[in-house]
Amino acid sequence: MKKKKNVNPRAVAVPKQAAKPNPFELKGSKRKFDVLGKRDKEGKKNVIHSREEAVNKRKKTLLVEYKQLRKANTFIDRRFGEDDPRLNEEDKALARFQAQRIRDAKKSTRFSLQDSSAAAAAAA
Repeated sequence: MKKKKNVNPRAVAVPKQAAKPNPFELKGSKRKFDVLGKRDKEGKKNVIHSREEAVNKRKKTLLVEYKQLRKANTFIDRRFGEDDPRLNEEDKALARFQAQRIRDAKKSTRFSLQDSSAAAAAAA
C-alpha cells in the first residue's frame, strides 16, 4: 500500500488574481479644465507595458532587417581572369600580376613632380 502524503490545506492551488500594476509605473493625465468638443483621454496608461511592447515590436522587425543587412547567399569571385575558362593558372596569375603593376604605377605617378615627357621616356 502506498503511503498518503500530508497535504497542507493552505497549499491547495488557489486561482491567481490578475497582478495589480504598480501605481508608480502608471502614467496618468488629468485636465485642469473641461472644454466642450474635446475628446476625453483621461485614464491611466501602463508605461512599462507600452515600452516592452515597443521593444518587442522593434526586435521582430528592425533587428531582423539589421541582421540580414550586407548578407548575400553567394560568393562572387571577382579576381582578374577567374571567369575566363580559356586561361590556365599561369596565365591567370600573369594577368593578375600585370593588373597589380598597372594599379601601382597609377598610384606612384599621381603626385610625381617630373615632367610628363621625362616620365614617358623613363618608362620606355
